[in-house]
Order: sequence, then structure tokens, then C-alpha cells
Amino acid sequence: LATGMGAERLLVGWPAPAGGDPAHAALTVLAEVLAGSDHGRLARALRFDRPIAGQIDVDVALLAGPAVFEIRVELLPGVGAEQALSALDSVLADLASHPVVSAELAAARNRLRMARYGALRTADGRAEALGTFVAVFDEPAARTRWWQALDAVDAEAIGRAAAQWLQSSRRVVVIGRTERDETLRAESRSAPQEVRR
Repeated sequence: LATGMGAERLLVGWPAPAGGDPAHAALTVLAEVLAGSDHGRLARALRFDRPIAGQIDVDVALLAGPAVFEIRVELLPGVGAEQALSALDSVLADLASHPVVSAELAAARNRLRMARYGALRTADGRAEALGTFVAVFDEPAARTRWWQALDAVDAEAIGRAAAQWLQSSRRVVVIGRTERDETLRAESRSAPQEVRR
């Protein structure tokens, strides 16, 4: 996919459970653990351990039906998306051998709470939050249960959700190439091939 941008983009998505499923809450907290701050596991891997990415976003849509767990990465100029995909695979695989620790969980929950309270500071924000939970769960009171579910997420729940939902065989990978990349590929395809005898 040609983006017309100066750097490659990587989009990876997995089917995710509906908003009322406990695994959805676990994946929501995992998204924060991965990239909710510069100290997130994926953010560290792509920005500091191997500085190959600029913007990194991870989220899971809150829907009444099946959702999508999505990772979006904007690479630095000259970096191939395959490098980011390899690092991403390593970070997800590492969850099994190095489960999320209490400090990561606490930080992720705090960021989610701050985002929640920030959204409720204005009338528009409160109306949007209320409308979301009415649309997804068909009742405003579901908002309280949703936040209780997030607070109940522990490392074991995150490990189970990641193992069940974030399998490589279930994902869709989209790579946005630069125009220069596409031009070089086209030139390579059209160049005469040497035949050795």
C-alpha cells in the first residue's frame, strides 16, 4: 500500500471480544501497558532499545459486538516496517515469559483513570461518555461496571487474553510504503534480468 508519506507505516489488527467480555477489559489495560507512555513495553522497544519509530498507538475499540485490537506505528524515515513487526512480535512473545508486573498495572490503571476524569470535565465529554455506554451496553449504569472490570484486571488476566486473542495466525498486517519504495520496486520489476548459462 503506497501512502505518499515520507516514512513507512505499520498497522496490525486482531479480532477482539465485545466490550462486555472480561478479556476486553484485560486487552484495554494491556494496550496501556504496551504504549500508554514512553515507558510502555512496545514504546521502549521501538523508541529507545531500537529507535526506529515515531508515533505508536495501541487501542481496542469499545463495541457491543466483536471489536478490534489495533497497533499503529509510524516509522522513522528510512526504516522498514518489517523491523517494527519483528520487534512487536518479540514484545508480545515476551509477555508469556515476563508477565506484567504490579508497577506496570498500577501505572496503566492510573493513566486510564486520568483519561476518564479528563473526559468528564466538560458537559460535552460527559455526554459523549454516557452516549458511548448507552450505545454499547444499552444502559448508562454499565459505565460503573466497565470501570470496575478494568480495576479487577490482573497480570494473569492479561496473559490469558493475550494468549487467546493476540495470536499471529489471527492478525491482519498492513504496511504503508513510501512513494520512493514503490518506485524502486517498480523499477526492479521492469529492469532486464540477467540470465546465467
